[in-house]
Amino acid sequence: MACSSSVAESYSTGEEVYEARCSACHGKDFEGRVGPALDAGSQSASMPDSYWVQTITKGKGSMPAQRLTDNEVTMVIEYIRSNHEFFHSPYSNLLKHVEVFLNQLNPEFSISNCLLEFLEN
Repeated sequence: MACSSSVAESYSTGEEVYEARCSACHGKDFEGRVGPALDAGSQSASMPDSYWVQTITKGKGSMPAQRLTDNEVTMVIEYIRSNHEFFHSPYSNLLKHVEVFLNQLNPEFSISNCLLEFLEN
């Protein structure tokens, strides 16, 4: 359950962690909902990783501590940071529409994962 401190399952990507444990409160596109926005324009965007680790593992305000492995914490921080550029590029609206279209063809498709794979190669 998102925004929950319970141990749910093991995750293999930062996107899985974010969708399962963060998106209900922080929004699918990091826009904020019950919890604050985590997008590139947010106050937290410029915070060091130590801030993110502390907030995720210890909680902050109404956000409960998350029971995640060190690797899952690292993956979700990297996922959020990698999407700061993706969701705020001049082409983000076009890319979102392309992703929606391609996701209809293949529900497993994610532009952010595709871009990350491209950048790694």
